[in-house]
Amino acid sequence: MQSTLSHFINSRTSIIREQECMWKIRKKNYAGKVWRGEEKIEKQKHTEWHILHQSTY
Repeated sequence: MQSTLSHFINSRTSIIREQECMWKIRKKNYAGKVWRGEEKIEKQKHTEWHILHQSTY
């Protein structure tokens, strides 16, 4: 049971790290390309994603 739980937590963490990594890459690609408004929407979506996933811990 314990190993399953830690495996679950590890996979969760890696998923979130992956998301953060993707977000950083996308942010870099954004720089100077996209209007502020659109970037703001993306940031909001990203925040919502975090809130959503925090509740599943």
